[in-house]
Amino acid sequence: MNRFQAPEARRIIAELGLLQGSRGLDVGCGVGLYALWLAEAVGSAGRVIGIEPESERVEAAQALVGGQLASGRLEFRQGDGTSIPLPDRSIDWLWCGDVLHHIVETQRALREFRRVVRPGGQIIIKESQVLSALFLPAHPELERRIQLAEIRRTLDEGGGHSFQEFGLPSAIHAMGRAIAKISELQTPSDPRTTFTVGTVTGGTSVNAIAAEARMAVDMRSNSTDELLKLEA
Repeated sequence: MNRFQAPEARRIIAELGLLQGSRGLDVGCGVGLYALWLAEAVGSAGRVIGIEPESERVEAAQALVGGQLASGRLEFRQGDGTSIPLPDRSIDWLWCGDVLHHIVETQRALREFRRVVRPGGQIIIKESQVLSALFLPAHPELERRIQLAEIRRTLDEGGGHSFQEFGLPSAIHAMGRAIAKISELQTPSDPRTTFTVGTVTGGTSVNAIAAEARMAVDMRSNSTDELLKLEA
């Protein structure tokens, strides 16, 4: 999510018809932009909670948008979509935008969604991975490059023995291609903006086709907007 997507995202939220004064949850809120727009949509009497598994992301969301609304309207907490830190039937609606495909235990997450939303409430799941049709249809190459710059990506694919099962997709091969694309990203020197793939892990042995691979990308910038362009 980045500010380029704001007009389309706000339109989508407006079409949901969320009740004024309602209480909602943003699962996997990232840097908090969707949570902010959702909180604006439900008005001054409403409340939105955004959850992220990692404390660093919670702190980033709080720093970026946490102070833009009156106290009590927008809150960020550490939490996981498969174990939501809220009581049963405690919210009017739940938003999960472009996040569910990252949750391995999908069914468990959906059960949690149902648990925390009141009867008659809304569970809104937005998924769109067609890069050229997301929010920058006139700039497919820019969209593709932005999407490649994720802080952490896990690729789960086939797996098998490298001799008997040769030809099955390898998560490490896919990760290598992703890293090559990331290395082609262009960033400005002013404001200074940098990135690096710091660690790569995955695989179980030298003669096995890797079923999982993980990389960690470090991104830094003197500009919040430039960082958001890389991060989204």
